[in-house]
Amino acid sequence: MQRGIALFGGVFDPPHRGHLALARLALTALPIDRVRLVIAGRPPHKNVGERTSGEHRLAMLRLAIGDDRDLEIDTRELSRSGPSYTVQTLREVRAEEPRRELFFLIGGDNIRSIRQWYQAEEIFSLARVVAFPRPGSTLRFRPEDVPFLDETALDRLNRDLVPGPETPGSSSEVRRRVANGEPIRDLVPDAVANYIEHHGLYLSPC
Repeated sequence: MQRGIALFGGVFDPPHRGHLALARLALTALPIDRVRLVIAGRPPHKNVGERTSGEHRLAMLRLAIGDDRDLEIDTRELSRSGPSYTVQTLREVRAEEPRRELFFLIGGDNIRSIRQWYQAEEIFSLARVVAFPRPGSTLRFRPEDVPFLDETALDRLNRDLVPGPETPGSSSEVRRRVANGEPIRDLVPDAVANYIEHHGLYLSPC
């Protein structure tokens, strides 16, 4: 039987060690043989505009994963005009991979806002949603967090919780440090740090 595929979406502005740690943790925690990092075009649920071009973000993501064959990049959302919806991506991947189980990876903090996403209920029917709470968290979802899930689906969501990796950092922290002239190599791979420096990215305050 074929193993599943996990989709891990993000703006990756820039990709950092935490992104990579979560993807690799998923490979050991779930019955999957690869993780697709879906680089977002224009996420409709983000309140800020795109800071960095898709070309730069894609180049940095390629540098971040290097030759890791268990991780692959999916660029379909970059090619779309207008807002980029997760449910649309899941529909397309489901049609392309009808025999594989699909997993959708999401940070634990984002589950409580997922009901605001476009056709959020369908996301749970297209893929097995796996949330990664922050390390040490005692997070457990309640009916009011995802009111469209029945008791069985909510129980499964809570059973599928995987504690997030210990690797620190966030894209906003990387941008803040660069703007302040602080080191970032503990947060991003060296190749990404070199790219940021070479292209003069994130020099203005966030």
